[in-house]
Amino acid sequence: MLPILEFILGGFWRFIGALILFCLLVVLSTDLLNFLLRVWTRFIRFLNILRAGWPPPHCDADGDLVPPKK
Repeated sequence: MLPILEFILGGFWRFIGALILFCLLVVLSTDLLNFLLRVWTRFIRFLNILRAGWPPPHCDADGDLVPPKK
């Protein structure tokens, strides 16, 4: 680990380049995590709708609550 730090801290432009690469890595990893989380939640939603059907009895087709009939 120390040789990497020595290389990065060896000059101003090396430091700026490493900083840019680190920021890109952080942004891309959070985008990937967000994508995987969205895929997972959509899959769980798909399984729930497959199991229970849509819409549930207490909702209309948009998912809004249906007022009780008198």
